This record gives sequence, C-alpha cells and structure tokens, in this order.
Amino acid sequence: GLHGMVHIMLGGHWWANATFVERMAAHVKEMRSSPHIADQMLLGSKFLWRQGFVYCPAACTGNAEESCVCECPAAVIKGRSAFEILHLSGLLAVVPQIQSVLVEQIGFTHDEILAELCHVGHPGEMFTSAAPQDPIFMPLHGLSERFVQLVRILASEKILAFDDSWSYDHISFVLSDTRVVCDWTSVNDSEAFAPPTCVQNETCPGHRADDSLPFTDLSWAPPGKTFTNKDFYEAISPSNTNLPYVYDRLTTWPACPDRTIIPTEWRHILRSQRALSAVPGER
Repeated sequence: GLHGMVHIMLGGHWWANATFVERMAAHVKEMRSSPHIADQMLLGSKFLWRQGFVYCPAACTGNAEESCVCECPAAVIKGRSAFEILHLSGLLAVVPQIQSVLVEQIGFTHDEILAELCHVGHPGEMFTSAAPQDPIFMPLHGLSERFVQLVRILASEKILAFDDSWSYDHISFVLSDTRVVCDWTSVNDSEAFAPPTCVQNETCPGHRADDSLPFTDLSWAPPGKTFTNKDFYEAISPSNTNLPYVYDRLTTWPACPDRTIIPTEWRHILRSQRALSAVPGER
C-alpha cells in the first residue's frame, strides 16, 4: 500500500509557520479525525509545485533560511482568491479534510492554508522518491516483497485466491495518488512562470506493465538484460530458482502481533484447511 507518509515523517519537516502548527496542535480531537493531515499538507505543497503554482529557488545565497523560501508568485496567482487556487488545483477535491477539518472545525481561512502550502518549509532528505539517504527503504520494501512472496506461494498452493493480473487501482483522497500528471517538457526556461500541461485521470510513467525499469546487469540476469515491470514481477517469483536470495522466514516477524505477518483474519481460514503448518516460517 501507499506509505509515503512514513518516509516523510521520519525524514522530518521543519520551519513551518509556528502559529499554524500551534493552532493545529491545539485541536487534537479534530486532528484525530484526519490523522494524516500534517503530512498531507507537505504533499499538498508538492502537488501545487508540480502544477506550477509553487516555485522554489534553485540555489540558496546569503542567509539560507531567508533565501531558501518557496512561494506562490503573484504572477502565478493572477489575483485569484485562495479558495479559487485550492479548488482549481484540485487540492480540495483530493483532500476534502482541508475544508471539513481545517476550515470548518479548526477555523483556518483559505488564505492561511494557501500561505502555509506556498511557504512549504524545509522537508528532510527522505521527501523525494529518490532520496539517497533513506535508511528505511530496504526494511520497508524488503518486508513488502516478503509479504507478496508469501501471498504468491499461498495462491500457488490454492490456499487463497490472489489475482495478480496487471492493473493499477487508484486510491481516493490521498495526495500520493492524485491522478494528475503534468508535463513540463514544452515549457521554455525563458518564459517566467509558464505553466506545464496537466491532465487528469492519468498514471505517471513507470507504473504500467510494459514500462521499462532502469536496472541492468543484475548478477542473476543475462548481460544487458532490461526489464519491464511485468518482466521483473515474473523474475522475482518465489518459484524462480535463479534468484540470488531467499527469505529465511516468510511469516515470522518479531515486531508484529504474535510474531507473524499472517493477518489475523487469514489464520482461521488457514488453520481450518490445516494449511498453516505448511506455510514457511510457521513450523
């Protein structure tokens, strides 16, 4: 599942508007009704930036804190109200809690919310999808692969039904999946604040079955072999004997309840079929 907030929050986010943060913190009850809205604010800034509403300096000079400030330039806003920008960008549709929680329950104005989104603050090293200093990448993604391998084994043994035909299911109301794709290739650098071409109900390149991955010369693949997503999914099948690694346990995970990643709702089904003892790691 989508887990971008894990990376963002562990990577840190600072230099937000102190008054804005204090007002949010003073409304714990309201915030609990929308627990991810803090990291959604940062992703909201990124959503506006991708569409050309937020601009950030390419380099910092002098006092870094004063010069490294993102903003929504007046030339981009063009006299439109904060509500118009939030609506036009699609932000209110993707995150309706901005209106229902921040505005209606806590009492922020649309101007205050847009100002904070445009300011951005300073996100940490783990904000981008390619963060090189992300220490939790391997634990998170390795565990995800281990879980998928378990599911694929259970499916191959007819213990559970698993449809792994290639598709991409969108999730509503999450800024990690806005379904808005913006193309900046036609924007001329000499055109100040020229907007990109954005389309809705699209998926970013890289998610489709036949999209190519940038990995080559893997030790267990033929020299120069390139992979599509579908190729790679087939290659990392637990039944592929050419894989150079194997998980010593597929279900045992000490940090989880009962030391297993078998969901509780599965255990009754597996035990009723006398299959649990046959699952690797449950011996």
